[in-house]
Parts: sequence; C-alpha cells; structure tokens
Amino acid sequence: MRVVGLGWIEFKAQWSSAVDAYVGSISDLTTQLTEILEEEHERTIPEVAPAPIMQRKTFKQLGTATLQAEQLADQRLSMTSEQLLAAAVLERQRLEAVGILDTIGDRQPELPPPLNEELVGRKLEIHWRYWRNAEAGERGKKKQVFICANPVAI
Repeated sequence: MRVVGLGWIEFKAQWSSAVDAYVGSISDLTTQLTEILEEEHERTIPEVAPAPIMQRKTFKQLGTATLQAEQLADQRLSMTSEQLLAAAVLERQRLEAVGILDTIGDRQPELPPPLNEELVGRKLEIHWRYWRNAEAGERGKKKQVFICANPVAI
C-alpha cells in the first residue's frame, strides 16, 4: 500500500533472488517492514493519493537513432497531482460538451418521481441521450445529447 498507493518507491520489496537466498526470506521482509513503519512516523500520509509514475519499457536500439527519435526520447510528461486533476476536470467538461459523458444523467435516481401534485410549478429540463448515424468520415453510431433549451413548467 505504501509503495503503490503512497508512491514510496524506495521501499519496493524484492521478493526473490536466484543469487541470494536471503532476499525475500521472512527475516528480510520483516526488516523491510520495520524500516517502513519507522519511516512512517516521520512522514505525513497525504490526503490524496499521488498519480502513479509509470515505468517506461526499454527496448534494444537497432542502428543509430534519428534526430526525431532522440527528441522524442527526451520528452517526458511530468505533472503534479494538481495539474493532473485540473487536466482531468477539463477533459471531463470536454466529454460532457461532446455528449460522451452525462453526469446529470448518472446522478438521476433509478425510479422516476411520481407524477402527482409535487411536480406542479416545477421546471423540467430534458436531457435526452440518443444515438445518431455517422457523418461523412466517421464510423459507426455516435452518442448525442439533446438538451431542451426552454424548460417547461408543469
């Protein structure tokens, strides 16, 4: 939990070794756990889990790298958790505007409200999710959302 969930990668455990039988033994793992628990008293546990840092897979290089390959290899995207959260919020807003996501529809109750006097005087906004046929250059059907521009008072 501390290594993956909190990002304390310096405590990543090595579970076995073909060279050293001590690595991955009960006493080895007990020592590592003791170190983690001692360090935990000095660190504060964050309120929000950090974004996971994905390790890049390395491949053997065949031949000489081109200029473009070297430029791409030097580019890495590193974002703080605040930047990542802001990007996620913007992406969610974009997906809602396009009609792929519908958070209002997701928050609706399973059953509709009863059709009785409780609805008198209330305004209804209609969000109608439907599938449209593909346009030129598109494949398959696409989700679309119709939002009633003039809410109707009952």
